[in-house]
Amino acid sequence: MTLPIDRRLLGCVALAIACRKVPPMPTDNPSDAPGFAAMDAASKENDSAPAGAEPADAALAATAGLPDLGTTFTAMAVSPGRYATAIQRTQKGTHAAQLLVEDSTASFVLELGADGSATVCRGWRHDFRNSGPKVKTEERFRDQRGYRGAYVVRAGVAEIELTADERVCANKQEGTHKLTRATSLKLRCLMVAPRDHPLVKSPVLLCQWLDATTSEPSALLVPEVAPEGWMVLGPDPGLLIRISGRPSSAQAGPPRQVAVELAKEPLRADAWEQSF
Repeated sequence: MTLPIDRRLLGCVALAIACRKVPPMPTDNPSDAPGFAAMDAASKENDSAPAGAEPADAALAATAGLPDLGTTFTAMAVSPGRYATAIQRTQKGTHAAQLLVEDSTASFVLELGADGSATVCRGWRHDFRNSGPKVKTEERFRDQRGYRGAYVVRAGVAEIELTADERVCANKQEGTHKLTRATSLKLRCLMVAPRDHPLVKSPVLLCQWLDATTSEPSALLVPEVAPEGWMVLGPDPGLLIRISGRPSSAQAGPPRQVAVELAKEPLRADAWEQSF
C-alpha cells in the first residue's frame, strides 16, 4: 500500500538538511580574533582609569605620526614658556642665463602659558628677484599675523589650536601680489634635547603645522636643523638661523650653508622686518 506524501513535510526536511551545512555565524566579539586581547586590555584600562585621566587611545593618537628623532634628538617634557626663531635667507645663484637672488627673513614667536593659553605671532619679509637678458621678475611681500588659542599636553606632545587675533600682533600684508593666509592654526609640538646634532646645541621645541593649506610654513622649514616638515623654535631668547648659498631653484652657485646660534636678546614679534 502506498501512503500519500505531504509535500510540505518534504520541504521542511530539505530545509533542515540545508541548514546543517551552513557554517556557524561568527560572534560579534570573537575573543580569539587577532588583536582582540590588546583591544580588550586597552578598553579595561580606560574603564578603570581615574576621572580626568587621559585615555590610552588618546595617548596613542597624540604620538601618531611624530618624527623619527634618530640619533640627533632625545624627547623631553614640554613646559610653558616663550619659544621663538628667526630665519634669514641670503642666497644667490644662476639658472641658465638667469640670476636668482633671495633676501628674506621669517620669524615665529610662540608663547605657552601655564594656564593652557597660547599665542603666536608670525611674520615673513620676502624678496626674490629673477634677472636675465630677456626675463626679469620680482616677488616681494611683507606679511604678519597674530593668533590666540589654547593647548593641551598629551603623551608629552603639546596640541595647540589658535585663531587669528590682531590683538596679539597687527595684521600686515603688502607686496607684488595678493596673499592667501590661514585664519587658524593647528600645531603639534614636542620638546627635544640635541644628541650629537651638528647644528643644535641646546634643547628646542619641534613643531608641525598640521592644517597648512598655503605656503606659509615653507619659510620656517630648515631640513638641516629639524626633521622634514617640522620647524624648530628655541626657548627664550630664541634661535637665529642663517641660510646662504644658492637658492633651491638655481642650477649653479655657492653650496648651501646653514648656521644656528642663540639670539643675544629675546626675539621680538617683528624680528622678521629686518635682515640679520
